[in-house]
Amino acid sequence: MSEAPYFNHAANDTSLASWKRVNQWMDMAELLFSHPAKYFREQLEQNFLQSLFMWIFNTIPQQYLSIHNKYSRKQILYHRFMVLLREHSTQEHQINYYANQLCITPRYLNEVVIQYSNGRTPKQLIDEQLTAELKVQLSNPSLSIMEIAQLFNFQEPANMSRFFKKNTGMSPKEFRSRNKL
Repeated sequence: MSEAPYFNHAANDTSLASWKRVNQWMDMAELLFSHPAKYFREQLEQNFLQSLFMWIFNTIPQQYLSIHNKYSRKQILYHRFMVLLREHSTQEHQINYYANQLCITPRYLNEVVIQYSNGRTPKQLIDEQLTAELKVQLSNPSLSIMEIAQLFNFQEPANMSRFFKKNTGMSPKEFRSRNKL
């Protein structure tokens, strides 16, 4: 869709047939959603959207789909690792978790990440993300350090404090006192 963000309404048979199909999808949406379903509304919405997206994908010319073949497997793995890291860094602090999610070994994950992150290791990236998230929560005075430690899946507040001090050079309490408004 980013390659061809608009529908070409040129008056030829192919575009007229495509436009007719688009209108059929819109009619189907109107039928499904103009009278809210009593039962299974959420499933109907999800099924409709999934079907629509699959139909749209099947209408994309092959030349545009080949763009995705330009990325290597390692680049795709690195991107997927970064997405997982943003989603799970507050709860998952170990490399093994991310390697398992990607169905690769921790050693291979290490190799991929070092290659595409200017020499930083997965553990360094995990720690950087976790530290940034901790700083955000420590800036919220309504949460105690114990509550933050629990939010971030640390067994003890002392473990979080050691981790934070190792990565920032100051304790969570010092960070809070320096960043008071």
